[in-house]
Amino acid sequence: DGFTSKLEGVSGALTWNTFLGGSGYDYGYGITVEGMGNVYLTGGSDAAWGTPLQGFGGGADGFAAKLAPSGALAWNTFQGGSGADKGYGIAIFGEDENIYVSGYSDADWGNPLRAYTGGQDAFAAKVDATLPLVSSIICASPNPTKPANVNYTVAFSVPVTNVNTDDFSLT
Repeated sequence: DGFTSKLEGVSGALTWNTFLGGSGYDYGYGITVEGMGNVYLTGGSDAAWGTPLQGFGGGADGFAAKLAPSGALAWNTFQGGSGADKGYGIAIFGEDENIYVSGYSDADWGNPLRAYTGGQDAFAAKVDATLPLVSSIICASPNPTKPANVNYTVAFSVPVTNVNTDDFSLT
């Protein structure tokens, strides 16, 4: 399972910790916290867990999850299709708590603004806190870890965690 924990800012003492995942492999790759103390996470899972807004698609799916300030799971949702999909970066913006997730996928899923082209395509997806996947952009790339292979620029107006600048040209 993936996990997250909250540490006391002054002493570093553990306030709470929680595990996220199901019966398979689950990884947390990105985290952000908004002003009210809610925690938003992204990563990858190869089995269903929680009561997701968007169901598990098979293979390994990316996920986004919201934890209350207490660490309790508020909601989770899966992003992906039948292949390997992972979320690596996450950001939250606006009063409506729109969540932006970036990652990669090696299968078609959702109704992307830019179609999946094969191999491992990078993606950016916008999720609304009350709805499943709202929109996604698939970025054509046979290998999203090489900057020369990413031919689509994704721009965020808020900080996105866990994005290697060698992977994307952020503007």
